[in-house]
Amino acid sequence: MGVVGQSRTAFGAMLFLGFLGLLALVMGAQGGGFSDPSLLACGQESMQLTLSPGWEGNATFMLTAWDIEGKAHALQNDSECGLLVFGTSDGSRTVMVSYTGCYVFEWDGHYLMLVGLEETDAAGQKVLHEEKLLRCPVDLPALDAPSSSVCSAVLSQDRLLCASSPVSQGDCEVRGCCYDPRDRVMPCYFGNTVTARCTPDGHFSIAVSRDATLPPVILNSVQLASGHSTGCVPVVKNNAFVVYHFPLPACGTTFQVTGDQVIYENVLVASRDVKTGRLGSVTRDSTFRLHVRCSYSTIGSFIPLSVQVFTLPPLLAVSQPGPLSLELRVASDGSYTSYDADSDYQLMR
Repeated sequence: MGVVGQSRTAFGAMLFLGFLGLLALVMGAQGGGFSDPSLLACGQESMQLTLSPGWEGNATFMLTAWDIEGKAHALQNDSECGLLVFGTSDGSRTVMVSYTGCYVFEWDGHYLMLVGLEETDAAGQKVLHEEKLLRCPVDLPALDAPSSSVCSAVLSQDRLLCASSPVSQGDCEVRGCCYDPRDRVMPCYFGNTVTARCTPDGHFSIAVSRDATLPPVILNSVQLASGHSTGCVPVVKNNAFVVYHFPLPACGTTFQVTGDQVIYENVLVASRDVKTGRLGSVTRDSTFRLHVRCSYSTIGSFIPLSVQVFTLPPLLAVSQPGPLSLELRVASDGSYTSYDADSDYQLMR
């Protein structure tokens, strides 16, 4: 009986995976409450689905998922299945699912999860209102975890959210962000540097710290070099950071296809505050130019492969071999009509 039971389970799993494959083709063009790809966030350890306020329509809707045997289950908090469902103050609902949980399957280089909205009709019968096949790449590029100094340099009042809670330390750090388990409101935040990502849903995500340069960059002057449309402005900004999030093909992005990869590139720049006076001009601002390159695979699914960030190298030192001379002129009357003699600087010799 045990062998027969295992065979049936394996056979059922094969049928269900085949069903998922067909469903992925059929549902590719469907819309509805699940249609916005930005609602799905793929991490290294889990996927996270956010449903905007009003997604339920009314209380008769229930969020469901299918297991390996094709049975639907109501999605609710279940630590044994790696599932966490919670609401937020704005009325949205977030579902966080571990890749090792009960409802996620690995197939064809992706983690898959089938979710749906079931509605109870007037007769008390459950009717499937909408379904969506969630998919996340198995091999996502991971950024290095920032150093402790980069994280500790950010004051608590200057922190900006890098990933919505709840988020594991691993999923936070592979985004190149800082993690503080003591912070219950914002445990995952941007470090005191430049943080750039290529998202699985095809977006640039770029956060720039004011301390990315020395002296600090003027955040109000940071802008995309070629993108000036409505959607090409920062999505969030405070005294310490400016964050951009925009689709790959937008905001002046250039792209090229090389072999089996498509490469998207964009540039951020900042202007300098130059003060001009009677005797010349002076500025205390650094030259800032940030070049971000995202590479995606054109084979199979559109999978992010890498992100590269290029900054301007420091200016070369201006020097010339030879003797160094220093002349110090001091006058008590505000003019330079008389100079101190060498004997006046005995202590400086």
